[in-house]
Amino acid sequence: MDNESNIEIGKRLFNARKSKDLTRAELGKLLGLHETTVKRYEDGEIKSLSIEKLKEFAEALDVKPTYLIGWDSVENDKNKILTNEESTLLHKYRKLDGKGKHTVNTVLDMEYSRCNNVLLAAHEKEDVNKKSPTYEEDYKHDLDIMMDDNEWK
Repeated sequence: MDNESNIEIGKRLFNARKSKDLTRAELGKLLGLHETTVKRYEDGEIKSLSIEKLKEFAEALDVKPTYLIGWDSVENDKNKILTNEESTLLHKYRKLDGKGKHTVNTVLDMEYSRCNNVLLAAHEKEDVNKKSPTYEEDYKHDLDIMMDDNEWK
């Protein structure tokens, strides 16, 4: 591989690692590499990347090997290309705790319903864990939003 290819693969390794919120040390541990070796791969300094090592990186980072070598422009989904804005939103969403994700999901459902003229009752959602310690509070929060006429204007 030429130096430009090594640098491009390194950038993709770096971006995929950051998307997974892994440190170099954590990724290195998954691969049996020292963090400085991971850095050298990310910086494009290692000139020879075996197919086997490429597969290991892809598996650890939950991406396709073809993404890492630049044949695909998408990290995960085979049929969708994320814009930079969508990628940033996804990165932020993954850093939220359960309560934050619930709030985002509730608002997203409401906005989707508003924009697509769909009425989705919060208590009818299929993925609600009724045994969750925050269920009662979340349920009341959803009802408050649904009963607030200002939310539906």
